[in-house]
Amino acid sequence: MKRNWIGLIALLTLLAACGGDAAETTTVAPVVTTAAPSATTAAPATTAAPATTAAPATTTTMASGSSSDAAAFSRALANTSEINSGRMEGLIEMMGLEDGPEDFSITFSGEFDNAERIFHFIMDMSALAETGTDEIPPEFAGAFGEMEMLQIGDESYMKFGLFSILGVTTEWVSLPTDDAAGTAGSFGTPTPSDPLEFLRALDNGQVDVAIVGAETIRGVATTQYRVTVDPEKLAEGATDEELEALEAQGLVGFEGAVPIDIWIDDDGLIHRYVVEVTPTEADAAEAGFGMMTMTWEIFDHGDTIEVTAPDPADVTDFGSLGGFGFSG
Repeated sequence: MKRNWIGLIALLTLLAACGGDAAETTTVAPVVTTAAPSATTAAPATTAAPATTAAPATTTTMASGSSSDAAAFSRALANTSEINSGRMEGLIEMMGLEDGPEDFSITFSGEFDNAERIFHFIMDMSALAETGTDEIPPEFAGAFGEMEMLQIGDESYMKFGLFSILGVTTEWVSLPTDDAAGTAGSFGTPTPSDPLEFLRALDNGQVDVAIVGAETIRGVATTQYRVTVDPEKLAEGATDEELEALEAQGLVGFEGAVPIDIWIDDDGLIHRYVVEVTPTEADAAEAGFGMMTMTWEIFDHGDTIEVTAPDPADVTDFGSLGGFGFSG
C-alpha cells in the first residue's frame, strides 16, 4: 500500500511548495442534471459504512469452483456493467500498519450515472490525519476530513479542507473531470464513477470461483461467491489495460492468494464485493501493512441520479492553483 501513500505524500509536498498565494475565483453556471426517467431517491449518507442487513444464511462451501460458478461471475460483471446508474457505500480498513496506529478505516459513499457522466462521491479522510505518521505533516492534519467530489459532464468540483492551505476561500474548486477521477482513485479505491473497474480485469480466466452461501443485502436475496486470485497468474493473463488497473489497486506485484467475495442477486447484479489483501512475510515490508480489506456495496441499480453544480460564487478555478501534481 506504500505506492498509494507515495501519491499522498506528493500531494502534501506540492501543497506546501505552493505557499499562500491567493487563488482566483471562476464563474461556472449552475446546472441541474437528471438521469434516466425513474423515481428520484435521496442522496446517500455522507460517511456511512456499508449497510449490513439480514444475517447470512447457512454457508455451504464448495471444495473447488465449477465452470458454472465462473460463468455466473462473468455474467454478473456483464449484467452490472450494463446498469449505468446507482449508488454505493464502502469501507477501507488497514490493519497491522508499520507506522502510526495499528489500524484505521476510511468510509466513502456516492452515486453515479455513467451514461450521463454524473457522479457524486464523498470520502472521510480524517483517519489519515489520525495515523500520526511523518507522511502527514502536523500543519496539514487539521485540514483532513471529508473530501467531496461532484462530476457533471466535462466539469468536476472538489471540496476538501486541504485547499484552504493554498489560500482558497471558496467552498469548492473546479477541475477537469479526468483529474478528479484520478485524484480519488489515487487514494486506494477503484475509480469512483466505475466501482466495477478492477473487477472486470479479473474476468480473464485466471481466477478460481466457488459458491460460499446466501445472504440478504438491503432486502435483496444474493448468492455469495468467492473469487480467489493468484496475482502472478493474473498478471500473466492480463492485457496492458487490465494490468494497469490491477497495479493501481495493489493486486499484483506480490506473492500469495487474494480472496475477493462477491454477492450476486438472482438477476445477475452485483450488490457487494470485499477484497482482502494480506501480504506474505516477504512482501510485508514493501506493503507497510499486515492486512487491508476494501468493501463496496452497490445498490439502487438503475435509479435516477440528480446533482446540482455549486453556486459560481463558491467555486475557485483549479488551474489558478498550479495543478499541484494531479494533471499529466
